Amino acid sequence: MHDVIVVGAGPSGSTAARHCAASGLKTLLIEKEKLPRDKPCAGGLTLAAVKELGFPLPDEIIERKCRGFRVTYGNRTTIVAFNYSVTCTVNRKTFDSFLVDKALEEGVELRDGVECLGVEILKDRVSVKTKEGEVHGGIVIGADGVYSKVLRSLKDCFERNEKRFCITSEIPLSEEEISERMGDLIEIHFSSAPPGYAWLFPKKNHISAGMGCSFSRSRELLPKFKDFLSLNNLPSDIRIKGCFIPVFNSTRRLIAERVILCGDAAGFVDSFSGEGIRFAIISGRIAAQTAASTFKKGDFSIRSLEEYEEGCHIAFGKDLECSEKMSHHLLNNPRIVLNTALGSKKALHNYLRTITGEVHLWEFIKWLKKRAFLYLIKRLFSF
Repeated sequence: MHDVIVVGAGPSGSTAARHCAASGLKTLLIEKEKLPRDKPCAGGLTLAAVKELGFPLPDEIIERKCRGFRVTYGNRTTIVAFNYSVTCTVNRKTFDSFLVDKALEEGVELRDGVECLGVEILKDRVSVKTKEGEVHGGIVIGADGVYSKVLRSLKDCFERNEKRFCITSEIPLSEEEISERMGDLIEIHFSSAPPGYAWLFPKKNHISAGMGCSFSRSRELLPKFKDFLSLNNLPSDIRIKGCFIPVFNSTRRLIAERVILCGDAAGFVDSFSGEGIRFAIISGRIAAQTAASTFKKGDFSIRSLEEYEEGCHIAFGKDLECSEKMSHHLLNNPRIVLNTALGSKKALHNYLRTITGEVHLWEFIKWLKKRAFLYLIKRLFSF
């Protein structure tokens, strides 16, 4: 019998487990894959996400430090950058293993290669069913991603319109070639994909390339991605992986009796940028704080766990709601939105401040709304 069972050893799960154990709770972390394991992901870690870790990120974990972005739409390319790093790139296999090691240091018990098959909520405990048998705890934290078995056990799942589809590949290049080609910038290409965008993230010895769009347009993705690679003088006959990412939905319940969902399993992804690691880390920490609070009260009801939903809303809920609206405007009016945005360096620089954690996204939107009409007029008269 454990106090807390955390399902999924990604950033949200390992963070939740670490904080639970640090608060004195007997914590079990289970992961369906044997660690270390690969994860289809661009591997971008914003400065805001690094700040949320609570400890320094060792240099050996960092692949490249990037100070900004090169953004392309049609024939127009704009560079927006600071004179310091706003994001870094990591290898998810290495990064996730590092976070798991941090959890183990706090006394977390790890069982990898153990797949969760489902969750049963009983009167005095929760039972997590695995192929190796059942494990029991006071609370389960579901951090097992968009395909969450914990979420499915609650008779819920992400609908088609709540998911986006991405494909990624790793293109080997020498460190010198990557530096010469990309420097310390991440590339974002909006016109190469169906409603969505393509990206190039520089790593140590390869470029992480990818493309994402709505689920309804996913069949168009593979040929467009290969065209994108060829257009950028990159090989297209490479191994390509696919994955789904959730779209944030503010009406989705994140809790049930004795159950908390965090990270991708809760839909905590920025709909506009695709960033998820920052919100995975924050939600994992809040999940652990809530678990500790419920054990202290001895109350595992939904009402007792509502402080988790409230905590997430205060920390980043308003930002994710804004990102969903931004994404909607971009998908429906790409020409107006992108041409206007790329015409204002000041607006782009202020958006970068949301990546560093200096301002909330909702604060940036509030600032932008006061100037949006002026930017649009300037754009119209620049033709």
